[in-house]
Amino acid sequence: MHVSTTIHLLGATGLFPSRAFMPAFATALILRFGPQIPYLSDLEFLQAVESPTWFISDVSLWVLGILSLLECFAAKQSELRQVMDQLDYYVKPTMSFLTVLGVMSVTDARVLDATIQQGGMFDLLLGVLIAGGVYFLTTIRLMFYQVLGSMDPGDNLGLQRLTSWLEDVWVWAAMFMLVLFPVFMLIMAALVFAALYQLGEYLKRRDEQQQLDCSQCGTKMYLCAPACPNCHAPNPKPCRVGWWGQSLPDQPAQNDHPLLLLEKYRCPRCAAHLNNVTTDDHCGVCQEPLFSSGNRYDDYVERIEGRRDVTLLICTLLSFVPIVGVLPAMVLYRSQLVSPYQAYLPWTSAFILRFKSGLVNFLALMVQWIPGVGILSLPAMAFFNHRLFRNGFQAEWEAEHPPMTDTSLESSPTTSQISAAKGN
Repeated sequence: MHVSTTIHLLGATGLFPSRAFMPAFATALILRFGPQIPYLSDLEFLQAVESPTWFISDVSLWVLGILSLLECFAAKQSELRQVMDQLDYYVKPTMSFLTVLGVMSVTDARVLDATIQQGGMFDLLLGVLIAGGVYFLTTIRLMFYQVLGSMDPGDNLGLQRLTSWLEDVWVWAAMFMLVLFPVFMLIMAALVFAALYQLGEYLKRRDEQQQLDCSQCGTKMYLCAPACPNCHAPNPKPCRVGWWGQSLPDQPAQNDHPLLLLEKYRCPRCAAHLNNVTTDDHCGVCQEPLFSSGNRYDDYVERIEGRRDVTLLICTLLSFVPIVGVLPAMVLYRSQLVSPYQAYLPWTSAFILRFKSGLVNFLALMVQWIPGVGILSLPAMAFFNHRLFRNGFQAEWEAEHPPMTDTSLESSPTTSQISAAKGN
């Protein structure tokens, strides 16, 4: 096998842990059409292409393309991603090995004919080595996602979804860099996964260390907890939580702290991370009602609605930056207007609303590049997504707490009737 081909395949080891089919699809596209593109055709890697084979055939490209789209969609859905995580250990190393065989068949057709002979053993061993490396890096990636899952179990804050989008960008950007600067990409891939491992370890240590003992019963509680989860004794100095729901020890909690905790999908009393709860549920640790306590539901909705206009204005300004403004606008409106409502929906309702949201986003992005009309695309996307999930949130609450009907009001005694009865 050519040295340049070997370097490219080794560099691709850093891509398959993120996606199973997308790197294979990108590799097949480059091998199929790269020799026809100026500058790319001069690369030694593509000059080694000998003849079309099964890996770059029309059928293979269509199959890999469809699987890549399905994989990208599934990675954005928390329920489907949990199923995919169980298969990643097997699918990703297998796809990396098949890609090695595919590249070998394109760049050196004689290799596959000699796989049972001494001369082809190095190439097969290289495939096994790459598959083993992908398996190891996939383990690191899943460990990192497990830490994110403990911070945000239902991905209601969007931590895992945002990371998934970054992985999509990483795969395509890294593949482009791999073609142009293969040695640089080898180093970059190693640094990225080393940083990913260190970040995961840091997040685990910080979550364990940022706890204190209750002064009454000694139970561990979070720094941001307003009260102890066991005896409910108040925390004298609870701290504020940040963008992703993490404790900020240097910032004291404000009056809106219980609502902020709810917004970050944490219990308003003990700050425990919530998991699979709806508007009528209680905290599984301290049994605090989430929204049924006092006017908490009304205050929560008022809090989210209070920043709607500012968010829509910022999305409008970002519309003036074609393409580049899309991602920050989506992150902004989802974190400010969508995630606080989506967090407390049953998974069936949330899945249906996400499907509708996807259709709205697709239509809005289709016109985003059109001058004039495109300016309205991002605020329209934010507005309709906000309406979808707010209405779903309110419908869930009203289903559990139906408003009093006129009949029930008529049957209830009025204040004057009660006073008259007492007088008699």
